[in-house]
Amino acid sequence: MKRNCDFLIKHKRFETLVSCGIIYKCKLSGALLMEKDLKEKWACAGCIIPDIVKNNPCKHLNPQKTFLIRGSSLTYFECKLLNIIMDTPDFCFINCKMYRQKNI
Repeated sequence: MKRNCDFLIKHKRFETLVSCGIIYKCKLSGALLMEKDLKEKWACAGCIIPDIVKNNPCKHLNPQKTFLIRGSSLTYFECKLLNIIMDTPDFCFINCKMYRQKNI
């Protein structure tokens, strides 16, 4: 994993006869991920949420992530104020007065 994510926690350490490792849990989706998954683009390596959260977006913007099947994920953002769902928060950056007032 190339950066820290506030939504990724260590869930459990496991040991088998041939290997050992750590299972992580994504707090956004509740999905359990292996260490090798963290380097995959569908899991953590391609996730845009930590970068967006790091820039202190609007308090009404909630990131969401869903792992539909292993090897695929869906990331989206929910605005609680306007009750809309977006693929990226670009709409907020351009159009929302609440976002602009917070970041002035």
